[in-house]
Amino acid sequence: MSIYDELPESITLDSVAVFTPTFVLLVDGQETGRITGYLGEDFF
Repeated sequence: MSIYDELPESITLDSVAVFTPTFVLLVDGQETGRITGYLGEDFF
């Protein structure tokens, strides 16, 4: 999915993704966590 794509109505984010990569954790379509940018190998 691209940061420019429109999200499905069933997904709610706390804010829009501006930088890539952005990894968003969803539970039942609601954002519960986020990692923005490349923070190094230790985080992946």
